Amino acid sequence: MLHTAPCSSVAVLHDFDGEVRRKIVAAKYHNERKWLREFARDIATYLTHIGTPEHCVVTWAPTSDARRRSRGVDQSEVLARHVGAYTHLPVKQCLRKVTDVPQTGAPRAVRLTQVAFVARVPSHVSSVVVIDDVVTTGATMMAAVRALQREGVEKVMCIAVAGTR
Repeated sequence: MLHTAPCSSVAVLHDFDGEVRRKIVAAKYHNERKWLREFARDIATYLTHIGTPEHCVVTWAPTSDARRRSRGVDQSEVLARHVGAYTHLPVKQCLRKVTDVPQTGAPRAVRLTQVAFVARVPSHVSSVVVIDDVVTTGATMMAAVRALQREGVEKVMCIAVAGTR
């Protein structure tokens, strides 16, 4: 089900409930990466349907270093790398999280102010697809868009596997 997240520039492919929620939680907290490949196919199909501009790279909304160390993986990076493989688009880490406060469980007002990124984008890149697993408030994607636009990216397309309503 494609719907718009609270951040209007985010394409959300599924509702974050039922089987989708179970698979995302399994991938995120139990290292069941097979589900990330499945979700990456969904994203790749969506991108193929809408098309991507020239000089486009795929990146991800990175988790904090502490979360990556504790989980052993950044699930959004794995998603982005699979999307790149399916779509034959280059994948590059363009964002670095500069805040280390967890979003999970934080109230909406706090989430909207606590995430920030810095971006580094190759000079030939004018479009970026940002991949994330779950969107709740849209704060992470909005912070990613701001960081990329500060670096001169003309078009940012944000895609999440799932979103809350």
